[in-house]
Amino acid sequence: MSFLRKFVVTFLAFSIFISSGGYVFASNDADPEIPVAIEDLSTKQIQELADEWSVDPEEIEELDDNLAKAFTEIEDDFRGHREVKISENLYLEERTEEITLLNNPLEFSTYSTQTRKTVSTSRLIRNRLNKVVLTLKATGVFVINGSTTSPADVYGTYDTFWWTVKVPSTAKGPKVYNSWVRVSFEAKVKIGIAPIDISINSFSTVATLNMNAKGSFTSTWR
Repeated sequence: MSFLRKFVVTFLAFSIFISSGGYVFASNDADPEIPVAIEDLSTKQIQELADEWSVDPEEIEELDDNLAKAFTEIEDDFRGHREVKISENLYLEERTEEITLLNNPLEFSTYSTQTRKTVSTSRLIRNRLNKVVLTLKATGVFVINGSTTSPADVYGTYDTFWWTVKVPSTAKGPKVYNSWVRVSFEAKVKIGIAPIDISINSFSTVATLNMNAKGSFTSTWR
């Protein structure tokens, strides 16, 4: 790259950074040297990310394929805890559980036939040293009375330093015997330190929590 081109690219990148409030969004049209997928990363970048995650470089290079396989292997309609191996040092975990709220007025009232139940389902990517590199969590609040289930609230949260995550949508099912809530997630691997960073290799997933009027619940991820 010539000195003049380097200067122009640097100036444009700085202008975008200022005009976007401090956030830089990389695209393949901006500069062919900007990586947009793991296979575009340099050996040094792959090694740095592998060191941060405490995994082998090959696991970063094969992350897309291995993660897709793990998503298909982990059990659906699940309640409790389960994990599958992504690669030599990476694991995919799913946890679905009820959250007990001590100040829940419906659950402890002797005058109400209704019960409010809060349930969450999480998917985690962690290494064998239990360092969690990504957590996606969907939480649903249901009011049940033995005959119907009414979704009262739903929200998605996440915890990560190495990924860029969005929650583009949530949804609640109708008031019926067996109802549901749903949360959509979009995640991309992040390279660099915010706000000067780039995001590559995205995946989308949808978490659904199902609850019936008797209080039985399961989760699915798609």
